[in-house]
Amino acid sequence: MSELRSTGQSEAGTAGGLSPQTLWKELPMTTQTIDMAALAGRASLLDERVRQRNRFEFISGGLASLILLVAGIATLAGATGTTDIVSGLGSLALVAGFAVIGSHILRLSQRARLPSLHLDGYAHYLARLSRERRLLGSAWAWYVGPLVPGFVMIYGSQLLPPDPNPAFALIGGGATFAVLIGVVVLNLRAAHRIDREICDLVAAGEDD
Repeated sequence: MSELRSTGQSEAGTAGGLSPQTLWKELPMTTQTIDMAALAGRASLLDERVRQRNRFEFISGGLASLILLVAGIATLAGATGTTDIVSGLGSLALVAGFAVIGSHILRLSQRARLPSLHLDGYAHYLARLSRERRLLGSAWAWYVGPLVPGFVMIYGSQLLPPDPNPAFALIGGGATFAVLIGVVVLNLRAAHRIDREICDLVAAGEDD
């Protein structure tokens, strides 16, 4: 949200916080055989990094939401035209977007804590990796998507009369959406890295 962009958990998405690249890069790749003790250590490392990432997302998202909520209410209260109204509503839309992201992370975090007694250590770790891969691969929808309407309203309001400011709308909006695209790309790269991890684990399991 970040690598939510990144990834939620827990299983979540990064805007800010631990990079998804860092999260996966530091996990060693498997060799031709599976060391169950090493596998347990890697699973523990994954869970700890995901918890840290989620904690950061909740704290940073909560602070951003509080600031945006106050700014949105203040802007609407002192609105003198359409520009102020649309901008204030955009701030509140961002608050709603952060709420959607937070609820998604929380739901997946609770699901990740459910026991998987029917799975052995190898299968459980593969399942965890698969969930993280799906999460990071879909970050564009659940992490970036909810924020887009708010940003469109805020920057779009600067194009409205009577005092349009197209330079701010284009430069500020362009920079913001470039960052959002970067979050998506980082999460997709992280998901691809997990794919390689899964393939190595499957190959090692077949060799065993």
